[in-house]
Amino acid sequence: MSPLDAAQLSEVPRLTKPAPQSADVTAALAGAGQLAEILKRTGAARIAVSVGDIQWEVEAAVATTTVVAAAAPAPAAAPEAVAEAAPLGHDLTAPLVGVFYRAPGPGKAPYVEVGDKVETGQQVAIVEAMKMLNEVVADRPGVIGAVYPVDGDVVEFGQPLFRIDPA
Repeated sequence: MSPLDAAQLSEVPRLTKPAPQSADVTAALAGAGQLAEILKRTGAARIAVSVGDIQWEVEAAVATTTVVAAAAPAPAAAPEAVAEAAPLGHDLTAPLVGVFYRAPGPGKAPYVEVGDKVETGQQVAIVEAMKMLNEVVADRPGVIGAVYPVDGDVVEFGQPLFRIDPA
């Protein structure tokens, strides 16, 4: 979905009188407005949320580019060394679209740090969506091997948040 240009806007039918708004329409418009505010505040390009029968999809007119630093690839190992290498961990992903927070509040310590042991069901972060704070919990026991997003980043559904390595 792309933003409408001036020519497309001129083709959009217009109502001569405003249509009456039900409580559902008012709630839907308020929700879309909140999503637009999240886009403006965070610089994200697009956000989509469904709650019951109401669906919101908001796209910014100008997308921003996020640059993520990646570690340099490791040098190729001898075949014997590959067999002895520890297995990589499991990625814990975002349960929904929203703003990622590592701590319960500003100035507070993060729920977990790299190297911390976690148990299944332990809270490790928060994802805020439409002013609702949603707990992110470990889905298996292990050790936090990596934290991918930066505190305050907008995350997408299914985006890796943490790597949980075997204990």
